[in-house]
Parts: sequence; C-alpha cells; structure tokens
Amino acid sequence: MAYCRWSDCDVYVYLGEWGYVTDVAGRRRVAGKCPIEYEINGGVEAVLDTFQRRSEWHDKHDEWMDIDHPHAGESFTHKTPRECAEFLIELKESGLDVPQHAIDDLLEEAKEMGDNGD
Repeated sequence: MAYCRWSDCDVYVYLGEWGYVTDVAGRRRVAGKCPIEYEINGGVEAVLDTFQRRSEWHDKHDEWMDIDHPHAGESFTHKTPRECAEFLIELKESGLDVPQHAIDDLLEEAKEMGDNGD
C-alpha cells in the first residue's frame, strides 16, 4: 500500500519488505501537480474517466525540471511509521511537496501500534 505517490507530490512512500520506504523524486513536472482529482465515489466509470483525463493532462504537460534538494533522487527506509512520519515532516519543512494525509496516516498507524511518541 502506498501512502502517497509521485504523481501527486515529491515523495513515494510505501511499506516495503524492510520497513517504511520513502523515495524522494529527483524531478517534477514544470506545470506542477495535475489539478484533476481522482474520483473514487462515482463507480467504475467515474474512476476510469478520471484516470483518462489525468493521463491526457500528463501527456500535455510533459516538461520536467530537476528538484534542487539534498535528498532528491534518494531512498530511505525507516523501521516504524512514526520514524517515517517524522522524516516526512522534515522533508515538508525543507520545501518538498509532501502531502499532510501521508504524515497523518503514518502517525495514526503508529498510534494503533502503541507508539504515541512518548
């Protein structure tokens, strides 16, 4: 399961075989993120339509630029969801596009595992 993907931010975060993995993008679209949000409540046809419209937007905005950040292009693995969330907070505070929902989901998972950050 991915907590977030490169198509919507500067990091790809998922639970891997060895822990919670954060892959930091080395580049991003010059046009920024796709403004078309995924439609998940309208059934299969709505999801497919959203996917098609997002694909068309990506095809039209295919110019890329390098990300100027010390961790651009690097990967990190953390043992716990809290460690991963704290790292994402650092990345976000340093200027990378990191979605708050990914941080929140990891912190909630840590809490469910009994890790309250004490």
